[in-house]
Amino acid sequence: MTMCLPAVLILVLVTSASSAAVQTPPQSDPKLVQTVPAWTHKVKLPAPDGRTFVSDGGLVLDVEIAKPAMRPSQTMPADMGTAVAGYLSGYYPTEFGLSDLHEGQTSAVFAGPQGFAVSRNYVTFLNRYAPRVRLRTKGVGYPVLLVLDQRNVGLLLPTVLMAR
Repeated sequence: MTMCLPAVLILVLVTSASSAAVQTPPQSDPKLVQTVPAWTHKVKLPAPDGRTFVSDGGLVLDVEIAKPAMRPSQTMPADMGTAVAGYLSGYYPTEFGLSDLHEGQTSAVFAGPQGFAVSRNYVTFLNRYAPRVRLRTKGVGYPVLLVLDQRNVGLLLPTVLMAR
């Protein structure tokens, strides 16, 4: 599996907090899809934006969209909020909707344009809680930007499909 540098950086970004142990999101059984991610960290964007996001290690989402039952107690350091803000303001030329995704190589993923894959669990969650969300990408190995009503509301790290 190959990932380009930005994907590796976002993976590290959303799975670490200060010196805390790295937590990976629970693996979901495709037959028993967990539709609500297990939010483990919150991320505060710097001013002037100032929004709060939550993360489960693979998805970073505006708290107003995620609507967690309880906000995570662990907060990522300020430099992580700055990094998330940078990704949220990046240029992602390819845009598509959830309905443009199709069954991937396994039942645990959906595939999108340019050959990347997205966890079925995230697609299920977004279909339920933000069905109008649009996805933007630069391609395999880059984070996917989530856009709702022309506002950047989240990021997710796609599962990279193996080239065979």
